[in-house]
Amino acid sequence: MRYNALGAAMLLGTGLLGTGAFISPSASAQDRPKANDAGAAAVLFSCQSIIDDGRRLECYDREVGALQDAQANKDVVIVDQEEIRKTRRNLFGFSLPKIALFQRGDDVEEEIREIDDTLGAFSFGPRGRAQFTLSNGARWIQTDNLPVLGKPKVGDKVRIESAAFGSFKASIEGRRAVRVKRLN
Repeated sequence: MRYNALGAAMLLGTGLLGTGAFISPSASAQDRPKANDAGAAAVLFSCQSIIDDGRRLECYDREVGALQDAQANKDVVIVDQEEIRKTRRNLFGFSLPKIALFQRGDDVEEEIREIDDTLGAFSFGPRGRAQFTLSNGARWIQTDNLPVLGKPKVGDKVRIESAAFGSFKASIEGRRAVRVKRLN
């Protein structure tokens, strides 16, 4: 799996890169990256525009060193695109604000509208409503009063999909779909 460290740092940094905090105060004005729409990428990419080989290498060393320090201090977390997809999938069912944390400019992934998983646990709770846990640990509870026919078993396939007005519908092993909401 190929890691795009700079792209990931742009996504998960604490704003350190975008503010120019990786630029050494001793850097000359000529070596200092210019802030632009590229944000954090401008900090490291601007080193490439320095003509003098020695000063360009010094710029790269300085900025990469600062990135390593930020990562060691947990100011920046570097993840790959697959980890971002997995996290987005595991957050399915939560009402989260729209933030650019999992997006890269024009490369915005399509919103997840449904997930397929397997049943990790199942029970009937108060008033006979289904309560279940998926294999990834996500817990869901039924919100409508439709009966869930039969007794689903651990390992059964579960499909949860977005429904109207921010609600969700779950179907276990092809049974009739019931309205559900995420608990954890």
